[in-house]
Amino acid sequence: MNSTPLALIVDDDITLRVLAREALEQAGCRVEDAATGQEALDAFQRETPDIILLDVVMPGMDGFATCAALRKLPGGASVPILIMTGLDDVRSIATAYDAGATDFVTKPWNALVLSHRVRYMLRASQAVEELLEREMSLAEAQRIARLGNWRWNLSTNRFIASTQTFRILGISADPYSTTVSFEEFLSHIHETDRPAVESGIRQAIATGAPFRQDHRVHMPTGNIRVVHHYAEVAFEQGGAATSVVGTIQDITDQKKAEAQIHFLSNYDRLTRLPNRQLFQDRVTQALTTQKRHETQGAILLVNLDRFQRINDTRGPKCGDT
Repeated sequence: MNSTPLALIVDDDITLRVLAREALEQAGCRVEDAATGQEALDAFQRETPDIILLDVVMPGMDGFATCAALRKLPGGASVPILIMTGLDDVRSIATAYDAGATDFVTKPWNALVLSHRVRYMLRASQAVEELLEREMSLAEAQRIARLGNWRWNLSTNRFIASTQTFRILGISADPYSTTVSFEEFLSHIHETDRPAVESGIRQAIATGAPFRQDHRVHMPTGNIRVVHHYAEVAFEQGGAATSVVGTIQDITDQKKAEAQIHFLSNYDRLTRLPNRQLFQDRVTQALTTQKRHETQGAILLVNLDRFQRINDTRGPKCGDT
């Protein structure tokens, strides 16, 4: 894979293409050129460029139509497109942006300025691409871990959260927005747990201590999930709380596994009655309590006479029932 950025120049004027090529090569780019809009589309599909310089006035498909067509190609949505135009009226500029242009430069352009503009656009494009990749990696990691993050701005009451947070809470949010109110956030918490969650967060704001709590949330399907919440409060230099930053993790499966382990450890799988281990644990607890409070207790043993005859005549299944 070639690490040198590829620039595509689209202009029907061969002289301007040569001058633009020199400027872009000085900017450290490999250069391909095209004389028409269709040639530009063909060149784009052969190898996706890192930046496109596009003239407006061309025979056949003009620069605006070419720009719009490039944006519809696979990989064309994010490539920076610099429109080169001698049309400096407001309508042409608006049309260029409506067609999907990233920026524009008026003719005649200065080669040194153009090369610097291209370098800047390439750096900005790379920074955006790296940011998107990091966000995608974070979103994927959060999805796998069933972990989301959020921030509550105390001055604006804006609750900004990751997509995974909305998914965990069952919030159907605008796909282009990750903001709801704090009240909307609370409304998805189980009504029995809601007061404790709200008071816990507000106590964290008042004291500065972290907030930790397991609680239930309502899902749109009617199911109830269990989540673990952790939050910390951010303060300004004057000591006033400015925001609350938290994480939320779906631990429903973990809780189910813990309950299953507890059941298998303390109950008979066949009769589903407490086993010897649980009995001994409860007796130990009772004796400890009696010793602490200097009281007495008793253990009552209940037995069925001739129970073995039931197993022998009716079978163990009937006896267990």
